[in-house]
Amino acid sequence: MATTVSAAKAKAEFAECMRKAEAGDPVVITRHGKAVVALVRADRLQQLERLRSVGPAAGLAGLLGRGEGLHRWSTGWARSATLFWLTSLLFSLWAMETSWNGLYLAEPRWRLGVQFGVVAILLQLAILLIRRPPVASAVNAAFFAALAFVGPVVMSVRTRWRAWRGR
Repeated sequence: MATTVSAAKAKAEFAECMRKAEAGDPVVITRHGKAVVALVRADRLQQLERLRSVGPAAGLAGLLGRGEGLHRWSTGWARSATLFWLTSLLFSLWAMETSWNGLYLAEPRWRLGVQFGVVAILLQLAILLIRRPPVASAVNAAFFAALAFVGPVVMSVRTRWRAWRGR
């Protein structure tokens, strides 16, 4: 558990604060009652920097490492990605109208994008209701894998099927 001290007390007892942080007990330093700085061991800081660089793979890392912080990163990345995905679909509608002078919603690339968008929304709602971080990480990692690997394969198979059928 972290120890909380005021800035004045931390200044007066800096050596003691360092010993506590070195022993693994973070020291939170406050100014006017608000936390502004934390003293932590150097290896904990390196771990935090690694967490920041993980990105979308945080879900898988959260499952393997069982780190609460990784689970939160996974959920945050997934929600941000869902919002980005849905925004890009709106821009796709605009581009379709501009380029083709109409909306061709039966176009396979559009349909697959909408399907992934609907699934992403439903998954994020389910994660919000379940409130179990390890489950959220597993679901987010699986959905990321589906986006990265299944989507291109489905599009490739559909394209080949249509080409073969058109002969």
